[in-house]
Amino acid sequence: MILPNEASLEEAVHSLGQARLTEPVGATHQYFNLGYSVLAYVIELTSGESYADYVQTHILNPLGMHNTTAEPKSVHEIAQGYSRLFGFNFPISQPVPEYAIAGGYIISTADDMAHYAIAMKNGGAGLVSPQMMREIFSPGPGGYGFGWYIVDDGAKIFHGGANETFRTDVNLYPRNDRAFILLINQGHQFDHFVSATQLRNSIEAVVLSQTPPPVSQGWSVRWMGWGLGILVLVLAIFQVRSFRGLRGWGQRARNMPAGKLAWDIGLSFLIPTAIIAVVLSQVKAFYGYRFNLWPTLVNLRLVLPDVFILMLVGFLPDYIRGICKMFLLRKSKND
Repeated sequence: MILPNEASLEEAVHSLGQARLTEPVGATHQYFNLGYSVLAYVIELTSGESYADYVQTHILNPLGMHNTTAEPKSVHEIAQGYSRLFGFNFPISQPVPEYAIAGGYIISTADDMAHYAIAMKNGGAGLVSPQMMREIFSPGPGGYGFGWYIVDDGAKIFHGGANETFRTDVNLYPRNDRAFILLINQGHQFDHFVSATQLRNSIEAVVLSQTPPPVSQGWSVRWMGWGLGILVLVLAIFQVRSFRGLRGWGQRARNMPAGKLAWDIGLSFLIPTAIIAVVLSQVKAFYGYRFNLWPTLVNLRLVLPDVFILMLVGFLPDYIRGICKMFLLRKSKND
């Protein structure tokens, strides 16, 4: 189900009545952003305050995070967010779903997030009891605690998140008395899963007094984008040539055997369908259990605009050409 951006916390929580479990409760860890919307709604119900007010009073103010808010609309100037198109950056406006603020739309700064990291590293700075802090950092299924991934028995504690134009990583190393925050205003999915990961690993190596991997190591997001651009260009040229081939097709179709005619028309539908199947299968393999067909297609134009264009160029002209062939065939029979 796709919720409108203006949907409330209550509406988002009620929408989960249509959700279906993919695994028995407690059997495995599956990250789900709306879980944080549920928690925010519980805070509002039990405290009688809005989620933003409660966070401001009980977390942000005590930690001195004066440039942080859970009311994004109250902030008039934020960093410009970017996506990529065939390897080139371009600015886009970041949509903010009202119901999803608790799951990834709190506005902050590097300095304020440093306050937060220090507080987490130092036992919560009195925000919660020592027992609760131990529970927060106790790994459950999949190594996930209360909002944190715990690695190597607590040697590394981290959490990251991303949307269409921004990415944040908070990394704690209690045994080394170190932490770092990574804020990126680049939201293309290739960056989230490739370049941002490379950057985080390099910074981690420096923080832990290790040698970071060379810059030349790993995939280049820019080259990946250029490769997609070349593929789209080749497909576009092929599609133009194919449309030019429709001239006189109706007359030629009259002399085609029935089997060849059916194959000629059928290819216009089979090839684009195969392209869609391949792209969606790769998206599913990439996102794993988080894949959901309809929301993914709707959001693809924002998170992977070049892949979205690739799909359009790859299948839409073929379908149109197939429909044109059927129209031309019918017209030629009526002439």
